[in-house]
Formats: sequence, structure tokens, C-alpha cells
Amino acid sequence: MPPRRNPRAPKIEDVVGMGAEFFAERLFDRAAEFLENKRDQTFQQLPQEARAQVYDCAACTKQFPLQEMEMVNPHGQVNPATGNTFGTCRKCFAFMWNTAEEKLLAIARAKAAQAAQAASQGHWGKGPPPGAANPGPRPGPRPAPHAAGPALRKPWEILGVAQDATLDEIKKAYRKLAAQHHPDVFPPGTPHETVAAGRDKFEELTRAYKAMEKVRQVARE
Repeated sequence: MPPRRNPRAPKIEDVVGMGAEFFAERLFDRAAEFLENKRDQTFQQLPQEARAQVYDCAACTKQFPLQEMEMVNPHGQVNPATGNTFGTCRKCFAFMWNTAEEKLLAIARAKAAQAAQAASQGHWGKGPPPGAANPGPRPGPRPAPHAAGPALRKPWEILGVAQDATLDEIKKAYRKLAAQHHPDVFPPGTPHETVAAGRDKFEELTRAYKAMEKVRQVARE
């Protein structure tokens, strides 16, 4: 008679999945910290005239001062229509960063599921095979680095959904929030600051929705 499973014991796929997500998140945290330091160092070394320039975001095509840009190259490609140097603004960079991060987490979860299935069919968790040397205890996880700037808030946090929400759940949450913050919902006479804040919020919601939608479309392919 096989031994009864402890109902409170975590499933191996959950353990492997949490481990994969943990290391994927740490990877992005360390990369974000490196890029943030690199950006600050680059901006500090720019000459005064470069700091005073206006830059064109290559993604959204809007113009921004240096403090609202995430990546710039004063000697890079110039927009012939405006004469400004191309770069990437903070909002567009955050969108691309969050999309890449969630895609990596989705891949990590898929690989974790495959590993868990292989483990359930093999001998994982039963110690090293006979005659194998015991490698000893594994080192614990490294402490999380300082919170990085480029990632900002996660797309699922912005939409108020779970990280593994379905596309229908994401669409429902987006439509509900977008209807509250769309610029057209403000009546005439609304203060400009209120309308601008609503427009920024609407754009943030749209970027978060597109990021999560893109990952799920890739997963279907």
C-alpha cells in the first residue's frame, strides 16, 4: 500500500515553480540595478548642453527633457523632422521592461512545470543515487538587492489582477479602469491638472494591458 500523502505538504511543481520565479525575479532585479546605475553615471557625464536638450522617444515619438528619459545617446541618431536626438523615455522603457520580465516569468513557469513532471517520474527528492558523493547543503538564496527603478509597478499590480490572470480577466479589469480614467469622461471645465492626471493614468493602464496581452499571445504561439 503506497504511503498516504500529507495534504499539507507542498506539491513538487509548486516548489519548483516558486524557485524558478524567484531566480527569474532576482535576475531582473540585478539587471535593473545595473542599468539604473549605468544610466545615472551616463547622465552625470553629459555636457551641460546635452543636459538641456529635448529628446525624442523612439517608441512613443513624444518629446521629453533629459530627466524624463531612461536611455539617451547625445551622439546617436537624430530625428530629421525635429532635429532632436532619439532616446527612450521612462514610461516606454518601463513598458518594454515589464513585458520582457513577465515573458521571462512565463517561460520560467513553463520550464518549472516540465521539471516537476520529470521529477515526478524520476527519483528527485530521494537523495543522491547509491555511490554518489553527497554535495552537502546548498547555499541559501542571496539577499534581494535594492529596489530598482526601471521596473516601476508591475502590469498586474496596475490592473489589479493576479499575475497569472487570464486574458479575459485582464480585459475586464482594463475596461473597467479605463472607463474611469479616459480623458473623454471628464466634463468641460475640469481643471487641466485633473485631466492630465487622468490621461497619464489611462496611458499607464493601456501599457500594462498591452504588456500582459503580448505575453499571453506569445504563449499561444
